Order: sequence, then structure tokens, then C-alpha cells
Amino acid sequence: MIFIISMLIVSLISISFLFIDAWNSQKHTYGIMMESEENLAFRAKADSRDEMRSDLLTISTHLSLSIEPQRIENILEQDSGDCTDHRYLHEYFERIIEKTPIIDDIYIMVRSDSEFVWRFLVAGYETTDRDGDGAISVDERAVRFGEEYDVSAYPEMRLAFEGPIVDSDLTTDKWGTFLSGYAPIMNGTEPVAIVGVDIRADSIMEQERTIDEHMEGALSRLRTQQNITTGKLFISAIISFVASCVIILILSNIIFSKTIRSLENRNEINTKKIRDSEEKYRTIVEQSLDNIYLCDGRSHKILESNRSLQRLLGYSADELRNMTVHDFIDHPREDIEEKIRGMSKNGILKLEERIYRRRDGRRVEVMVNASHLKLKGRELICVVSRDISEIIRMNRNLAEERNKAEFYLDLFTHDIANLHHAMLGYIEIYGSLGKDKVDTHLILSNIHHLLKRGIFLTRNITIFSKAKSSPVQLNDTEICEIIDSSIKQVEIMFPDQEIEIKRKGCSDPIHIKAEPLLEQVFVNILHNAIKFQEGKKTVEIDVDMNGKKVIIDVADHGMGVKDDRKSDLFRRFERSGNKDQSGIGLAVVKVLVDRYNGQIEVMDRIERDHSKGLKIRLIFPII
Repeated sequence: MIFIISMLIVSLISISFLFIDAWNSQKHTYGIMMESEENLAFRAKADSRDEMRSDLLTISTHLSLSIEPQRIENILEQDSGDCTDHRYLHEYFERIIEKTPIIDDIYIMVRSDSEFVWRFLVAGYETTDRDGDGAISVDERAVRFGEEYDVSAYPEMRLAFEGPIVDSDLTTDKWGTFLSGYAPIMNGTEPVAIVGVDIRADSIMEQERTIDEHMEGALSRLRTQQNITTGKLFISAIISFVASCVIILILSNIIFSKTIRSLENRNEINTKKIRDSEEKYRTIVEQSLDNIYLCDGRSHKILESNRSLQRLLGYSADELRNMTVHDFIDHPREDIEEKIRGMSKNGILKLEERIYRRRDGRRVEVMVNASHLKLKGRELICVVSRDISEIIRMNRNLAEERNKAEFYLDLFTHDIANLHHAMLGYIEIYGSLGKDKVDTHLILSNIHHLLKRGIFLTRNITIFSKAKSSPVQLNDTEICEIIDSSIKQVEIMFPDQEIEIKRKGCSDPIHIKAEPLLEQVFVNILHNAIKFQEGKKTVEIDVDMNGKKVIIDVADHGMGVKDDRKSDLFRRFERSGNKDQSGIGLAVVKVLVDRYNGQIEVMDRIERDHSKGLKIRLIFPII
């Protein structure tokens, strides 16, 4: 009996020690797990705010790149909250706020004359009775256009004109408590405004309360499980040491499974927040009319692109994800690498013209703005571009049309002026000598001829201007007849001058492809040759055939032109020497000769002696 009692006592003592040891072990294990859960809750809330800051930085940066600085300039110039650009930006912000409920407001601010007092230009938030009390309190009122705001108490906000930034902690003003992100809106190299994005503290607190509720539920389950485990340990101690060991192992396995499920729940919460953040980002990017893509800062591989870029280049989103920037930026690799290195150093690529290459091989001119970002240790480059091909084409067409208009004006004013001078000469001769000493019929006949010449010239200029907008249509023209007609025209233009024009060649007809305005080529050359000679005016015309070409030399005995000035003769408004002349005549000649597939050269009449006169050489293909 004593032996049996002793064995029972020993057994009870052994079981008691085992139970106490097991109980202490479980208590220690649960204590560690509860402490871990509390730490996890703290870290989850910290991670939640960090992710919100990252979202704010991304959203404010993309908004600043998508807002055209010209719209800001237009609003400032009109100083009105009811202009087209103000309404456009307000509605744009409203759409983003509607699709992203966590965002309370998006707004644009500019500096004022005071360093710490800025002004609101545009805001997306509308005045709303949020608490439903039937009255609009200060924190429920929307921002007014031009409303001033003291930024002296907000250090991060004051730095927003220097680059994208996020508040380090919640800030409070008369509208409430917020976490905010800011980014500058650049016009070239200068920031013209900042865009701000607010998340109300209520939204942040709601997320943190959700995290707390999840963690409190996990802790409650752990405490309940601890009580159950203790009861089971008592039963296991009474039954047997072996049974208690088995139960301990089973319970340990259960506890481990519970811990895994708890961690999985936390993982699911974080994953949902990441998906929500990505959805907000995609909504903003996909709504943009600008071409936007995100690429890896090291490999330069395309990570994301929006529909505007896909339409512009002709690639799908999946195809672009298998490409790098070198596959569609039509610049040398070294140039692209240098731009990327500059962004890594400066953080931003300011407005710059670049060329993209489409899938079909066509080149597209774009205006590019880019930012260098660092997210969780990874270097990213966000690029926003806009197709400016149509603008460039319109500018080129405008310049071409302006040049055409100037050419027609030069042609008309210069040659009509020559005819007017000639008519004035005849009138002055008649007035100075009197009708008894001049051949009145001859003078009137010449004036009549000059007037007809003006009408002919005006009609041909009109025909020529219309022809410039369609393909050139040249006709068979006998050049010797044109030269002889030009000589008669010029002789009439100088009624009080002694003129001698000698022509050699033209023994047989010579045909080229031209228009009636070819006569104006020779009229202008002869007019200039006579105008810039003193005393007797002598001009020599030599026509010569050379294979499939005809060469016409027109030489004068004037003052000549130095070699370094010869190339300037065909430029508008250049002067050949000391004489005051417009220089339009020979500029018109050059345009017409080019039109008739000819060539024009300037040389000295006597080789290597420019002072003995000038020679104009024309070369045309014959038919």
C-alpha cells in the first residue's frame, strides 16, 4: 500500500511538474505571439501611412506633368474663376476625386507678393454639407478663386516649388486635418504653380481603425485559445503524461496554424491596399490625353503605358512591356543615355522636343517632360509627352505661305515701280521740252505700251500665284523672241538715257520649257545692268548653245561687284554697292530661274577685275 501510495505521489508530483512546466511554456509562447501581434499592428499602421505618402507623391507628380502651364497663364491673365481653362481644370479634378473617394481635394496654388501668402487658383472640392446639419460650416466650404492661404506653418508645402514632396505628418487648417502631397507645374525651366492633393485625416484614421480591429480580433482569439489550452492541459495531466504530451503537440500545431492564418489575413489587407493604390494611379493615367509611360531607370524597359501612347505608336500594352525606350525613341542611343543620366542627377527633364518612331516607321515629333522617381529602392522614370506634329506642320505651312506672299509682293512692287519710273520719265520730258519739241504721239505710244506692260505683268503674277499651289506646268517657249521683247521693254523704260544693247547668237530658234514670266527675268537683269551705269549705258547679250543647254551671258560696263558680295545679289533687300537699291529684282530672277529648272551665276565681265562690270550667266535645258 505504502509503495502504491508512494508511486501515486511520485506520479502526481511528476505529472504536476510536467503540467506546471507545460503551462509556463504555453504562457510564454502566447505572450510572445501577443507581443508580436501588437508589433505587427504598429508596423501595419506605419506602413499604411508610408504607402499613402507614396501614393500622394505619385499622384501629385503625375498631375503636375499632365497640367498644361499655358492654362495656368491664361487663368492668371484673365484673373477669373469663370474662364474656360478654370472650368476645364475644375472638372478634371472633380472626375479624379469622384473616381478616387479617398482624395478629399485637388487644387492649384500660385505665389503672391508676400513670401508666405499664396493664392488658390483652382480646386476640385465642391461645397458640401457633410454632417447633414443643414448648415455649411467653414470646413465644409469650397475654396474660393484667388483666396489667400498662409503657408508659413507648413514647411513641406513651402518647398513644393522646388520639387515633388509630401507632408511628414498630418497638418491642420480651417478646413480640417489632412495628409497632403505637392508637385510643381513647370513652364520650361520655371515653376508657375503647384498642384496639391489632400487626403482627409478621417480616411487615414478609418484605415488605421480597420487595422486595429483586425489585430484586436487576432489577440482575442489568442487569449481564448490560451484558456482552452490550459483546461486541456489539466485533463491531459489527469489522464496521463503521454496523453498530455500528445495534446500539447496537437495544440502546438493548432496554435501554429492560427498564427499562419493571422499573418495571411494581414497579408490580404495589405494586398488590397496596394490594389486600391494601383487602381487610383491607373485611373489618373488612363484618363490623360497625354502620352504617358513608366520605365525602369536601369534597364530602360517599359513597365506601364497608357492608351494615348499605345495609339500614338501603334503598339499594344503587352507589346510595349516587351520593349525598351530605345525601340521607339528616334535618337542615338548615346543621346538617350545622356538624358537619362541627367534625370538621375537633376530629378527632372524639362520640356524638350523629341522624335518617336511609330510601328509603321513614321516619325512623330513630341514635346516631352519627364521625372526621375525612387520607390522602395527602385529607380523609375515617368515620361509625359504630347504630339506636336500638327503644330509644327501648321507653322511650316504658315512660313511657306508667308514667303509666297512676300515673293508676290516683291515681284509686283519692284517691277511695277520700274514701269512707273519710266512713265514718269516720259511725262517729265514732255513737261520740260514742251509739245512743240517732242513727238507727242511717240511719248503717248510709249506710255500706253508701259501701261499695257503693267497689265500684262499683273495678270501673269496672278496666274503665277495660283500656279504655285499646284504642280508646275511649263510650256514650249522660244527664248530668242523673249530676249528681243525684253530689250524693247527696257529701252522704253529709260526714255532720257543713251542705251546700247548688243545681242549675239540666236541664229536659229532655241526652245526651252518656261512661262510668259520668263520675259520678266531678262527685263529685271537688263534693267539692273542699265540702272547702275554712268553715262552711256552699254549691255552685251551673248546666246550660245552647249550640247543640251543654252547659255545666255548678260554683261554691263558698270561699277561691278566685289567677289565677297556676289552671292548676296539674289537675297531680298541686299545692295550691290553704294547705290541705293532694293535688291528685289535679282531675288525675283533667282526664284523664276529655279522654277524653270535653270541655273544663274554671277561673275566679272573681265575676269579677275570686278571694277570693269558685271556678267550674269543664265543656263537652261533645251528641248
